[in-house]
Amino acid sequence: METTLPTAMEQFLTLGGFAALVTVIVNILKAFKVVKDGQAPTWSFVMNLIGFVAFSIVGLVNPGFDAGAIDPTLQAVASVLVTLLELVTMPAISKLVHDLTMKTVPVLGFSYSARAAKTTKTKRTK
Repeated sequence: METTLPTAMEQFLTLGGFAALVTVIVNILKAFKVVKDGQAPTWSFVMNLIGFVAFSIVGLVNPGFDAGAIDPTLQAVASVLVTLLELVTMPAISKLVHDLTMKTVPVLGFSYSARAAKTTKTKRTK
């Protein structure tokens, strides 16, 4: 099958694994503050454009290229990256939630170490 721009676009739009991978990469870059607030759509567009151009070039050079065959691999990579992102960010999110709970709902959030630090500080000032 000959690859033309419309057929390349049609095939590219069916690659759910690639879309998931782009989304995960943008979210990882957001987590590490490379992508600022409001810039995610631009980053996503650029990554998708680069992917489409690469996909089109590979399709033109190798007409028998089947992108559908690599799409499950891209989906698996995206899934692993989401899991790793969760593992990296979970401790920070847990600490943030704990700190907010301690400040706003003291009945739900209690810390013996915070109380001990206050009494030690009070003893030192006397």
